[in-house]
Amino acid sequence: MPETNKYQYCMYNNEVLELHVLEEEFYKNQQVTRNKYRGQLLCPGCRQVRLSIHENSNSNSNSIYLAAYPNSHHTENCEYLLNSATKRELKVFYDQIAPDRAEQMLERILEDRVAVLNLPQNQNPNDDDVDEDDDGNYELTNENGTRKYLPRRSLQLRKMEESDHLVMYYGECRLFIAQDKWDNFYLRLFRNDETRYYLCSLKIPIVVFNYLRDELNFILCESDFDVNNSKEKSVPARIAFISTIEEKSLFFNGKITHSKLLKVIQL
Repeated sequence: MPETNKYQYCMYNNEVLELHVLEEEFYKNQQVTRNKYRGQLLCPGCRQVRLSIHENSNSNSNSIYLAAYPNSHHTENCEYLLNSATKRELKVFYDQIAPDRAEQMLERILEDRVAVLNLPQNQNPNDDDVDEDDDGNYELTNENGTRKYLPRRSLQLRKMEESDHLVMYYGECRLFIAQDKWDNFYLRLFRNDETRYYLCSLKIPIVVFNYLRDELNFILCESDFDVNNSKEKSVPARIAFISTIEEKSLFFNGKITHSKLLKVIQL
């Protein structure tokens, strides 16, 4: 399981620094960015482990990731000490997750994540006064009783990537819904900036879409599949969803298999 999406944010000068913001700065001036942040980036979970910037050598899309310094040690309860859940563990977990817990996790990553992490520097987010059974935690416990972290990836990073395992995607974007003649719906995601770059499309079968109609009713829905039309008529929103992603004919595609695995907030 790839580890390059493990840190989607870090701590810098006691503030949360998003990976996509750091990535944008890095590709404006790589050396200045490396010098500025060298030894200054900390794990957002325990704030003990220092992180360094690495370019993703397995991709030609100009992307970076954060990794812990060699021989560094997270505190015992730090989420980032955990290994990623396997492909099978993720499927079982999301198949069985209660809708209320799924909604809580997706809402938290859209609204409360920064607030949860923005604690005094000497306070560990996993201290005893924090409920270890908090349903908002981004982790699972497998059948052997081992805790694993749930992979997450910001939609505001420079490029999408294929993933054969379920990942929690989140971020600000623009949305449009296309409908085919078989009553399948396709939620199209575009970057919310002047480029309106086409990120991906999420297929939503009619039986799932029916549960999401009220939540998605602010998004324009048409049978026109032209990407440029979708781009021009898309509306800004924040979105969190759980899906695999495949690249086909230069486009990235996912699928929403259950209404509990998608959350959209209108901007």
